[in-house]
Amino acid sequence: MTSGTMLLTSSQFEIGDLIETNGVQGIVTEINLNYTKIREFDGVTVLIPNSKVYGSMLVKFTHEKYKVFKPLKKEEFKKRKYYREYIKLLNKIISSNIKTTLYVKSIGISSSVNPENLDELLSQVFDQYEPVFGIRPSYAANTTLFGRLDLNLYVKSEKPLNILNYLDSFLRDLLYKLYPDEVYDGWDKYKKQYLIDSSKKGGES
Repeated sequence: MTSGTMLLTSSQFEIGDLIETNGVQGIVTEINLNYTKIREFDGVTVLIPNSKVYGSMLVKFTHEKYKVFKPLKKEEFKKRKYYREYIKLLNKIISSNIKTTLYVKSIGISSSVNPENLDELLSQVFDQYEPVFGIRPSYAANTTLFGRLDLNLYVKSEKPLNILNYLDSFLRDLLYKLYPDEVYDGWDKYKKQYLIDSSKKGGES
């Protein structure tokens, strides 16, 4: 209970944040005096005693940043009846802040992927998932070793739950885009056999 009190008052993380602690990654769904409840990427909910959470290593993927203020255009400014109202609006926007979650995922790219096509292939998937995450994913090359390139994928969103729900499909679509021949190898043969088996079952029934 003491650990729970310290967690609730220290503001190390909040409900809705994407964190990693004690080998568990996921969204914080509940913090009480006894335990912290985390929903993992696979949907499993884990309850970790606060005595293990408080004081242990913590990775917080969600952080706050100030909202970028965009001044009103001249025409919009004229519509404002009083200058004082505009100042109040300006102060309100500047003082507000939003949370952004940055999740980093390391992946290995084999030499079968042409380096000249890598940026284009990744960009196609990034464009597809920009509306999903709200912020376009990005990447950076990490290391190269024995014909293998390690990349860091940067998945960002103002809604941590979007990362939790769509990260697997994002990685899957990257896999399909980078290795279509390997993924679909033997698919036609499998599909043909599946149709044959299905027709046999239909005939038996």
